[in-house]
Amino acid sequence: MLAYKNAIVVYFLTITNVCKLTQVKRMTLFEWIKYKGFTIAQMERELCISRQCYYAWKKGKVKPTSFSKKRIEKLTKGKVTLNDWA
Repeated sequence: MLAYKNAIVVYFLTITNVCKLTQVKRMTLFEWIKYKGFTIAQMERELCISRQCYYAWKKGKVKPTSFSKKRIEKLTKGKVTLNDWA
């Protein structure tokens, strides 16, 4: 498995060749919000956070708690994972 900036490319090795199986696009929470067209108010409700918390995450001042990370991963159906905040 080779990791790239925003994608993971999975390779299957056989005796005779290398077959590219799939490419999984990973995105940040804020890319996902823009892609889905969510408002800040909707995100506050879905993640049980305040507007100040949302902007602190966006500016990189703080990272989400493990509870919030799990809710984000569930809400985005795995597009934004726990490791995307590391």
